[in-house]
Amino acid sequence: MIYNDIIKLNNMKILPKKRIGDAAAMDFELYKRQLETLVNIDSGSANAEGVNRVADKLAGWYTELGWQVQEILVGEGTRKVLLITNHPAEHY
Repeated sequence: MIYNDIIKLNNMKILPKKRIGDAAAMDFELYKRQLETLVNIDSGSANAEGVNRVADKLAGWYTELGWQVQEILVGEGTRKVLLITNHPAEHY
């Protein structure tokens, strides 16, 4: 819901209204479907395959939004860590 120009979900401030524009709002149905997809993946820290499936989902969604996604393999079983930025940069 929108209160005082801030989108709130369960009393957590999500995004200033001015950043999303007056005509646009967060698609809560999409959010719930994506969240359901993620929580239904067995991705405990010992499950490299599950961790990588979550990383693949997130990488795809962020790439669709135009964000820069870099995959970094770490640890035994080569788990993916994602570096996600809104624009390319040489360092952080």
